[in-house]
Amino acid sequence: MARAAIEAGAEVTLIDLKDFSLPLYNGDLELSHGLPEASVRLKALLKSHHGLLIACPEYNGSITPLLKNTLDWVSRPHGEESGLVPYQGKLGALVSASEGHLGGLRSLRHVREILTALQVLVIPKQMALARADKELANPASPALAGL
Repeated sequence: MARAAIEAGAEVTLIDLKDFSLPLYNGDLELSHGLPEASVRLKALLKSHHGLLIACPEYNGSITPLLKNTLDWVSRPHGEESGLVPYQGKLGALVSASEGHLGGLRSLRHVREILTALQVLVIPKQMALARADKELANPASPALAGL
């Protein structure tokens, strides 16, 4: 998807959430220690971009704990700045892939709800790749056409 965005003319910063290690969100931890440095770095990164393309796998019919935790930490106020600032007015696009028959559609609904609450304008069109294990193993797959 990043390659397709680049080919469409977008400037892309590809991130992996494992590079932004965050503790499990806990209000008491935030009160006693403030925001983790990784959260502050992600806030700055999000503020410097116009949109988000989120690739989200599905765990038990919902959003991954890693993504939810990251969205929660980044949405926390920082100094006098509202926690919504990194998200407000951004465009969001959602994609998922799953070995299952729905391709992660259930998780995308939850991600959409969370991003909407954070004031991201999530575009209606989304992509969910069902049977991703088989489709991605076959570069000639019709499901991958145009990517």
